[in-house]
Amino acid sequence: MDTHFQTISPITQQPIVKRAWADKAELEAVLAKSESNQQVWSHTELSDRIKIVQAFCQWFRRHETRLAEEITAQMGRPIRHSRGEIQGLITRASTMANLARDALAPIHVESSTEYERFITPLNDYYEQ
Repeated sequence: MDTHFQTISPITQQPIVKRAWADKAELEAVLAKSESNQQVWSHTELSDRIKIVQAFCQWFRRHETRLAEEITAQMGRPIRHSRGEIQGLITRASTMANLARDALAPIHVESSTEYERFITPLNDYYEQ
């Protein structure tokens, strides 16, 4: 079995990247780190999550040209469509970040002098 794989440009038929396959230990380390990071993320306040997504969008805006060129080189997609891929990602992520606070807010269903009932997200990280 080969120890490396390479991506061939459909435009030029030339290799554009060559990388080593991950071995079992590397894959297990990545999975363990992912699980650990998910635990941190699950305790991250919603306002901080929104800031992270906004920073993500800003990074993609700053690197849009280079990323679109890489998509075109690797997939053969016309550059205008590659830019559209990046812009679509930014639009969707920005929209979700902008809607998150209201969309994830607890919904007050009913209350009395004895109790209050709410519908809340399963992972209740909403800040009142």
